[in-house]
Amino acid sequence: MIYLNSSKGLGDAIYLRAATLYLLERGESVTVFTRWPDVFSGLPVAIRPVGEREGRLDLCQFACSLGRLNLENFSNFSACCKKARFEKTIELRIDWSVRNKALVDRVVREAKGRKVFVYQPVKTPHNDLQALATPHRDAYNRVVVEHGEYFRVRLGMPPYVEEDRGAPCEMDLFGRASISDAFDIATVGDLFFGQHCYIPMLAEAMDKRFVCMFSRRALGSVEKIRNFRPDRLIHKKHLGTVVYDEA
Repeated sequence: MIYLNSSKGLGDAIYLRAATLYLLERGESVTVFTRWPDVFSGLPVAIRPVGEREGRLDLCQFACSLGRLNLENFSNFSACCKKARFEKTIELRIDWSVRNKALVDRVVREAKGRKVFVYQPVKTPHNDLQALATPHRDAYNRVVVEHGEYFRVRLGMPPYVEEDRGAPCEMDLFGRASISDAFDIATVGDLFFGQHCYIPMLAEAMDKRFVCMFSRRALGSVEKIRNFRPDRLIHKKHLGTVVYDEA
């Protein structure tokens, strides 16, 4: 039995699902410690709450500190593979099967042939470093406005994301879509947009194009948040377009 653990975010759980798929294909039995059990839906694994991992010495840590220097120039996902002592950088994938077919059919029907743009508003910062990393709202919303040729689907769940009516959408699922629903919608998404959060990470895992906005204030800071750079956070660089909230 391999006991897998990662950092706490939803995007981290997407990374952890990729590690789980890899280990299952090797014939391993896997227990996952996570606060996001829906991410592991459909997989033959044991799911345990994160509180039960305390004091364990047998955890396989699929996580890497972004606060440290990255002298080897690894992406964070590659660094997680190294931390877990995998013999190689594994494939970042999700292999998701749709659960809510009615919702996916609704998106496709209402899009009426338009490409689907999936996004969520800016995240709610809970400390000074997170505030520094949060893009300016006007610049962020401008990207959404500029993609008016798409059928825009707004996701996000309070209290993690701010409810922002300043950016347009054709389908508003803010606060009304589960994690499973969001992943289902992603299967028919054509372009994804967000600050660095689970939205771009989900796009990467599904091999889809995405736009990721970074804060210039964070990148120019003397704080450790300056290490949260595109070259570290984006693994499949051929899929991503990086934009900034200030010129």
